[in-house]
Amino acid sequence: DLVRIGAASAKDPTVVLHTTLDQLHQDKEADKLVAPAKNEWVAIPASILIGNGYSWALSVTLPIIEERGWLVYVKPEPMKEILTLFNAFPPVIGAEVKDDVAMIESTFPQLGIGTVFLNRFVELESLMAMAGWLHHSRSRIAVSYIMLGSPLNRLSSATDQRWWRTFDSLPTSLKVLLLFDLKWVFFILRLLIICLREEIVFPTPT
Repeated sequence: DLVRIGAASAKDPTVVLHTTLDQLHQDKEADKLVAPAKNEWVAIPASILIGNGYSWALSVTLPIIEERGWLVYVKPEPMKEILTLFNAFPPVIGAEVKDDVAMIESTFPQLGIGTVFLNRFVELESLMAMAGWLHHSRSRIAVSYIMLGSPLNRLSSATDQRWWRTFDSLPTSLKVLLLFDLKWVFFILRLLIICLREEIVFPTPT
């Protein structure tokens, strides 16, 4: 699908996507476009959510529509507004955000959106180390239990097939999940910065 999207022209910008997600598809058309073609899973940023989840949030969704039971990608013209916004971002902060940054930078040109550079990013794990985190585990589940006293459910965000929809068309349960994900990162970030500030201003003897 990604190969065929990259080859789509302005005269025929629509690409019908494979909707069977539990198996890889052999595509002779795609094989002709790239040689040798490697049939493998490629993650694309179908839905990007930005903000703190409290006072503001911005949802950027790829131009995917549903027609007669099929998902269709409508390859856009280069989006100057989106490119300007993304290129002007301050350092991106999040959990495992390095992979997200790499995915956006590598797939945006193929998806017809344009070239973006999000080279500046800060992993929560790095901030945790600077703030004095001593626990051996830094997974999201462990961090959520220790710092917030509650679990973080990541399974539901990986098992459904609706993330290509716009935020307004998502069911309420998934909207809550998205906003909570933003709030989780923002709240953990605030706590880590407070701990780091206290350590710098009032360092402990140890």
